[in-house]
Amino acid sequence: MYLSRTFVPALLASVVFFTQPCAAATPSFLCTKASTWIENTICASARLSELDLDLAMVYARLLRGTDPGAKRSLESDQRKWWGERSQCQKNADPPACVEQSYTTRIGNLKARPDYPGDVAPAMGPKIIQDAPIKEAGQGWAKNLSEYFKAINLCVASARTPIQAVLSAWNEGRDMVAMWLRRQDGQNLRCTAARNGNQLKSLVDWDVGEDIHTTGPVLYLGAKEPGCASAAGVIDPIGTPLGWLIGTDCLSQEAKNAEPS
Repeated sequence: MYLSRTFVPALLASVVFFTQPCAAATPSFLCTKASTWIENTICASARLSELDLDLAMVYARLLRGTDPGAKRSLESDQRKWWGERSQCQKNADPPACVEQSYTTRIGNLKARPDYPGDVAPAMGPKIIQDAPIKEAGQGWAKNLSEYFKAINLCVASARTPIQAVLSAWNEGRDMVAMWLRRQDGQNLRCTAARNGNQLKSLVDWDVGEDIHTTGPVLYLGAKEPGCASAAGVIDPIGTPLGWLIGTDCLSQEAKNAEPS
């Protein structure tokens, strides 16, 4: 993940989940929603999952730097490639065929003269230097990259809109626990699998348990909060995730949201 001072509003999609074996690596799509042969083949392989995410990143970087005419041509070419990769099902060694298809496609896209390189491009005039959250974050937010799949599931599973993630932490080897702040000011405690495939619990705040508040909070509003410390969070392919802000800024945003 990277830090940026500005980004386009994000929509958090609802998540449908069920138990399914997954590779250690994660592709560019949810394996819980895999329905086709090619999707299931990718999800069953750590290598193919890695390649699928690599291609998504390369393709997104290329799309952002092309003019409208070239973008239409690129999108058409990509749709054609998506159809062709499914033909690997007829190959004597389907996984090897899919791997070759991905490596060739990634190489071809990177070889284009308009490919901007592997560093995420700037998205606007307020950009600060891109940096991994582990280096630029504070407190619990240093591990935000590891928590986000669980956060996304918890936020999407809540019955009422979530305003912010107050903190998150490891709860066992494969689970992540977190405090969420609803837009009505109430808090929830959620526990979900790190890979985002299982929701363990989502309950109202237990007043007998302290809320972990070390470090900033992840504000989920689409509009940039009105405080100087706000830093927009984007993933490596440019998807907006939220705003890292201080707790004082969150309190101010809550007051601003109150009806006058």
